[in-house]
Amino acid sequence: MPVLEMKSDASEDDGKAIAIPLLAFNDSKAGQDGYKPLAILLRDDAGEIQGGPWAKYYYNWLFVGLLFVPEAMRGQQLGAKLLAQAQQMGQRRKLRRDLARYL
Repeated sequence: MPVLEMKSDASEDDGKAIAIPLLAFNDSKAGQDGYKPLAILLRDDAGEIQGGPWAKYYYNWLFVGLLFVPEAMRGQQLGAKLLAQAQQMGQRRKLRRDLARYL
């Protein structure tokens, strides 16, 4: 009988134990996912990375999982500009859909 275990301190290995068979199943049904990571780096005047979106393309979709704009840079519409740039990259790749708006 299956056992359910809630784990608030899940490890990377726990995540891999779920992700690996899921991705294999998806590939068997939908073909190769075409995974590619995407980051648009928001840098300060010194060239240091301060934030930006972290996204991925797969199954012909764009998924934005993380977006950070530091407090000192807020109020300049940078978040909207960064998401718009990610969406434009998705359009250039002719992706079916983007999930950037669902953050």
